[in-house]
Amino acid sequence: MQVFTFSAEDLAANRQGLLTNRQRQMVANQVKLVRISSTLALSSVLGSMLVFVGMAVFAEQGPIPPQAIPYLAGTGLILLCIVGMFIFIGLRRLHTLRAEKISMTTGLIHLTTKRFRRGRWTGYYATIDAIRFQLASKQQFEALNEDSTYQIYFLNYPPTHLILSLEEIGLTGSKK
Repeated sequence: MQVFTFSAEDLAANRQGLLTNRQRQMVANQVKLVRISSTLALSSVLGSMLVFVGMAVFAEQGPIPPQAIPYLAGTGLILLCIVGMFIFIGLRRLHTLRAEKISMTTGLIHLTTKRFRRGRWTGYYATIDAIRFQLASKQQFEALNEDSTYQIYFLNYPPTHLILSLEEIGLTGSKK
């Protein structure tokens, strides 16, 4: 419980399909983070496009030839569409998170790791029945037993999902 930062009260509420006030605050913090990152991404793209448009408009015989303007405009539009798509996906994920619908999965847990940035960072994952959870720390990874059956209560927030609480319900083999 301590490593995953949930209490017995949280687990009891999750079993009934409810969130505690602490968990609601956790969701609110995640929603705020998604809003800020989406706003920053959109502001960066719009700011970059304004700079390019300004350069094209005010550089009559300067570094940008007039025949390049349609290509720059097309590139800006494509960039805006790509960022817009990612913002749309983020907002859909945000809608799913705001629904606060608790999901539950039970099964044998499979633990994996993945190295990033030439081994400088490690991602820790737990998978039950094709649902993959990204764990926040090595301590969470080490707290789980691969030969055990767990029941995990979570908010569906792909690709990582937000683990609310979990409980070990059975050991099928030797302990880790």
